[in-house]
Amino acid sequence: MELLLVLLWRFWFRHNLAVHSAPLLSVEDTVGWSERFLVDFQAAVAVPSVRCDLVVERWLAPSPGWVKINSDVAVDVRGRRLGFGVVIRDCSGKVLMSYTSLLLGLFSSDIGEALAILLGLRLAIDMGLSTVCVESDAASVVKQLSSRVFSCSDIGLILDDILSLVVNFAALSFSFVRRSANIVAHGLAKVALSHQPVGVRLGSVPSSLARVVLDDSRGRP
Repeated sequence: MELLLVLLWRFWFRHNLAVHSAPLLSVEDTVGWSERFLVDFQAAVAVPSVRCDLVVERWLAPSPGWVKINSDVAVDVRGRRLGFGVVIRDCSGKVLMSYTSLLLGLFSSDIGEALAILLGLRLAIDMGLSTVCVESDAASVVKQLSSRVFSCSDIGLILDDILSLVVNFAALSFSFVRRSANIVAHGLAKVALSHQPVGVRLGSVPSSLARVVLDDSRGRP
């Protein structure tokens, strides 16, 4: 129906060109332009779904065909640094990637949580993942993503960067969960603060978190 409406609009434009003796667009060009316009328009107005109503107490596997990103940040006030943790898992609970990173500097926890989500999405894009649900235990950040009204502040710019990545996914959702449903990501963030090597681990997590991943995949509370 959307394509039909765009076609009618474009053919009306083609009709007006003919009325004013302008060069007439071919039917092929008219149809091609309409298809490209609709794709660009849909990408520009795409809005990720945000779920804040359900309070999830433990990690749940995503639906088949989806992957789930859990992210978190650990703040070391005395050391003035942030540790980031991201884990990406499939519908069976298998770890596709885990990531730890250390950032020197002291920022608010909300800025840290937003940066962790941004890191997770960029990793998903690098992996070529297209159907993604993101979980965070930062309620205020998820709610701001839902409102899509950001202030001209540091966190506002980060949230705007997050939503600018929507066009890279076929489907994308954000959900708030309890810390109990975000244990692996939180553990990874703490690992980042412990001076252990940082970076990407494909298909695994640090040994200290392997049992938590197993419990999650078995659906244990």
